[in-house]
Amino acid sequence: MRRRVFLLLLCVACLTIALISPESEAKPKSDDGPSPTKWELCGCVASHPPGVLKEFFPDLNFERVWIFTSGLLTPLMHCFCIEGMAIDHCILIRPEHSLGTPYGLGIIAHELKHVEQWEEIGAIRFIIRYSVEFIRGCYINSKYEKEAREIQGLVEEEMMP
Repeated sequence: MRRRVFLLLLCVACLTIALISPESEAKPKSDDGPSPTKWELCGCVASHPPGVLKEFFPDLNFERVWIFTSGLLTPLMHCFCIEGMAIDHCILIRPEHSLGTPYGLGIIAHELKHVEQWEEIGAIRFIIRYSVEFIRGCYINSKYEKEAREIQGLVEEEMMP
């Protein structure tokens, strides 16, 4: 059951990102002002990662990364206790996590690590390897999750007042 839910969530998330990605937007066709983008129509709020995290990810192009809060997947993320999710250069994060808190920045850093992993080994390999580890029940001990939790802890510790 857990495996099916994960695969369903992954498919829904991939489809949602494909539909709402700001990079896929066409230019407005009228001079009456900008028309709403499809990510605005679905209730998503999109932004780039906070600049304060650049020192932790010096090789990552923050202009290519989009963070989505709110929107279509929020209820599903609540239901399965998912704090955030990275799919390629898009990060979904639950809207109650303030990007101004150490914990919120830690979650973004965790997901940014996954974005780096996507870039390093490619989307297909990452999806296969991550999914295989998850299905085998090795989520906690997954190489990818260990790396992400490590940077998350580092960011949270560094950002503490």
